[in-house]
Amino acid sequence: MSLFDDCNKTELTKEITAAACQWLDERGCKPVETEVCIERKWIADIATAVSPTETELQMLKLIPRKPSWKKSKEELAAWEEQANTVPDLMTVIVEVKASMQDLTRDEKWIRPRPANLCYLAVPQNIPWRKCQPEGWGILEYRKDRFLQHRTPVLTTVTTEMQRDVIYAIAMRRDNQTRYEHLRRLQRDERERSNQTKSLTRMQLALRLAISLARGEHPSVAAALEHHGMRNLSKWEIGSLENLLKPSETRVFPA
Repeated sequence: MSLFDDCNKTELTKEITAAACQWLDERGCKPVETEVCIERKWIADIATAVSPTETELQMLKLIPRKPSWKKSKEELAAWEEQANTVPDLMTVIVEVKASMQDLTRDEKWIRPRPANLCYLAVPQNIPWRKCQPEGWGILEYRKDRFLQHRTPVLTTVTTEMQRDVIYAIAMRRDNQTRYEHLRRLQRDERERSNQTKSLTRMQLALRLAISLARGEHPSVAAALEHHGMRNLSKWEIGSLENLLKPSETRVFPA
């Protein structure tokens, strides 16, 4: 089950989470998964990884726009040096907090940051400035878009920590894919079963009508009992009772 199906999450939390997933995807983060267990007792609301292009680095505000050819060689060299300090592969997590209570009571902020980039996503009405987790980027949700108030500190994590986060994301994606496949198989099986039941019921109804028209049963109730049919509507029973009458007196209900 995904976060978007979780009845314990508020609609605002789901809305912010969905918007944050799209925000990350637009900046080259793939795959983006929700509810990822990245550490003991730490389930990230969103986790992903990114190997950013130059443009995506600028969108993430990790580097400024590249100086034009009119700038000096020193400025261009300084920009290239800054760009080269950003790792080729980074892990990213986002924590979504829809209320100030959720924000202040969470103890994740005092723990070491487990990913290269860590963001806090909050709605516009939360006074997040009263509680700004050190090193975390701030994404303020305004209707259908985010305003990035603060760029996260690029955290140096070990290769093992990166591996663990990426592995957790992969496991989450695998579970989601497998469960979706199982749900699709179950849905297809239900549809086949319903079609089979409908066809069987139609066949029984046809045999029932033919047997009544031939006078093989003294009453509709006896015919229903013989063919094992139940739960017919009054309209259906009324129509069947007409088959027991002489053809010239049959009147089928509208």
